[in-house]
Amino acid sequence: MNVEKGKETKGGTESNTKVIILYTAHTSAFLKQFKEFIDKNQPNLIILEEDKKATFQQMLEGKISVKQYMQGYIYAMPQFTKKRYEFLVKLHKEKPEIKIEQFEPSIEMEVRNVIRNQINMDIALNIAKGDFEGAVRETINFAKSESDWLKVEEEMRAKGIAEKIRKGEWKGCILVEAGATHTRVGHFLKKYLNDVDVSSSHLFKETIQEALKDRYGSQLHMLYPPPQELKRLYLSERKVSEEREKLLGARALILSMITSRNEEELGSVDIIKKIEMVNKLSYEECRKLFNEIVSKERVPAEFKQFKPL
Repeated sequence: MNVEKGKETKGGTESNTKVIILYTAHTSAFLKQFKEFIDKNQPNLIILEEDKKATFQQMLEGKISVKQYMQGYIYAMPQFTKKRYEFLVKLHKEKPEIKIEQFEPSIEMEVRNVIRNQINMDIALNIAKGDFEGAVRETINFAKSESDWLKVEEEMRAKGIAEKIRKGEWKGCILVEAGATHTRVGHFLKKYLNDVDVSSSHLFKETIQEALKDRYGSQLHMLYPPPQELKRLYLSERKVSEEREKLLGARALILSMITSRNEEELGSVDIIKKIEMVNKLSYEECRKLFNEIVSKERVPAEFKQFKPL
């Protein structure tokens, strides 16, 4: 997929411009694959899925440290984020010809966080009360709320990227980073760039599937996390039965309750085993497990800061 630089055509896009959407995973193992993917495809530009910050280029150029760059910001996975930035600094040093940009539209994050925190609190209160139905209901509400925001964000991001390509600001082989569930970015890029080659790669997902296919075979879908499955259904706007919705909500709730927020676990085989386990549970089995967990005296205190996966 090497692209010859500098060939412009009518409308500001390049005759050889192509866009590759790389769906990513927040694990250290993915960074190695990311580097291999870059070496293979030799992009002219990498567009990261994050807000543009004034000091980003200074960090890439080594004028400030990664630690200094990260100060003052809150990251969901700080250890991975630090490794990711260190990876990008090294990449920039080794391949300065590859431009690295940040691009993600921010839409009323304060409002979004207020809604998130309120739903998280509602889930925690229902868990503390031992109200299974209430906790499932709020888990579903969380997935719906996140999906509604994502629908807007993903179209805005795709539209913004397309505009820069149309104007000729971004050219050549363009690698667009996107979260594993943010597949609508690809859909909208194809819509807004119908004369540009747009492809995608679920690199980490493909590697996991290859590694596990002997064990799971056609049952690989059992490894898909129920919280992401709920969001995927809402994002695709498919009609889902109430029974299916509640089952996924119950499984998502249980997975969140039995999974720590430790970054090492979230990127380990342990989480795969837990996903496999919850995806086999019926609704009533989820209720039974919920009651068993909540019956332990330590649980209410633990879930004061409960956050869905």
